[in-house]
Amino acid sequence: LLGKRYSWVQYICALLLCFGVVGCTYADKWVASGQASSSATGVCLLLVAVCCDAISPVVQERMLGKYAVGAAELMVRTNLIALIGILAAWAISRESDAYATLPPDLDHSWLLLTLSVYGASSYVGVSFMLALIEVWGSAVSVAVGTLRKVVTIVLSFLWWSKPFSATFALSGLAVVAALVLNSYAQKIDAALCAKG
Repeated sequence: LLGKRYSWVQYICALLLCFGVVGCTYADKWVASGQASSSATGVCLLLVAVCCDAISPVVQERMLGKYAVGAAELMVRTNLIALIGILAAWAISRESDAYATLPPDLDHSWLLLTLSVYGASSYVGVSFMLALIEVWGSAVSVAVGTLRKVVTIVLSFLWWSKPFSATFALSGLAVVAALVLNSYAQKIDAALCAKG
């Protein structure tokens, strides 16, 4: 993708990560009875999101490296483009009309505080992710992002006492195996580069 090459070990890591995330996603359906099936639109939107999620770190890595764009500049430009897209979709979908239907006694300062906290935490998260891409590359940043999702799932078990199944355990093991294998592959690559 975009001229970047990966070893066969990294492809295995990617497959293990995908297996782990898909397994965790569908384990809920296997455990819970009577849950509604997925819609074709939802699955298509999810596939588009996953593809964009896969391409984004590679493009960011190229911008940081080849074009010498700083992490802060990259974040500002990316978020401005995203903001324009979100505002356009918000206006076209007429979801902007929902703001007028908010109760008049709603505490807007609480809404503003919540959005500010969310924005600040997103800024910190994106800053760390860009630093991770700059130092370790896009493959590691995707692995860390996947691990974050797995930790969210684990916390949901602890917080809401969700029913557990073997599918969750196998999916978690696949993610851990992918992270360990990816770390091992990077050590081998570093050793080969040092000899070469």
